[in-house]
Amino acid sequence: MATEQGHHEEVGVLPRLLAVWVACVCRRPWLVLAVSLVGVGLSLYFTCANLQYQTQRNDLISPHKDYFKR
Repeated sequence: MATEQGHHEEVGVLPRLLAVWVACVCRRPWLVLAVSLVGVGLSLYFTCANLQYQTQRNDLISPHKDYFKR
């Protein structure tokens, strides 16, 4: 039986980066959770501060359309 001892497959950049990411997450899961919660908090704050409701029917139509200008 012939074995391929000298043949090694080269690993791409993306699998290496994913392996490093998984190793970091496994090493410090609480840090990852804390960063995620901070991101959620910032997203909620930004949404509450900037979300606007357009309640007028005219806001749904582009003011640049011909029939709106008429």
